[in-house]
Amino acid sequence: MGRGGGRRVAAGEVEEGVAEHLPGVMGGMGGVVHRYAPEAVAPALPALESLIADKPEHWATSYNAGCFEALAGDADAAFEHLHRAKELDADGESGQYFREDGDLDPIRDDPRFQELLA
Repeated sequence: MGRGGGRRVAAGEVEEGVAEHLPGVMGGMGGVVHRYAPEAVAPALPALESLIADKPEHWATSYNAGCFEALAGDADAAFEHLHRAKELDADGESGQYFREDGDLDPIRDDPRFQELLA
């Protein structure tokens, strides 16, 4: 996925990193935490920040942090992570997730969201 000389990281590693904070995390890169309320999502954010620090070149980690921030109600932080994910995704793999992932529904009406789809 990500470029930059690091090893390729399986999408499941992102979920493994947050599983201790959110039992029953759903698989795949999109739809990680659809069924969780914002107050249940917030405790997982430090784990995602740690994963981002460990794998800064991996777009999916930043993407999932953006999803968590969107679900937690912090649109500014969500867009910061999502823009970074898009920058890291040289192969354009994230486009489908930006278009279809329900985790991003809380910020989809924000004018900044259209920039992610361009």
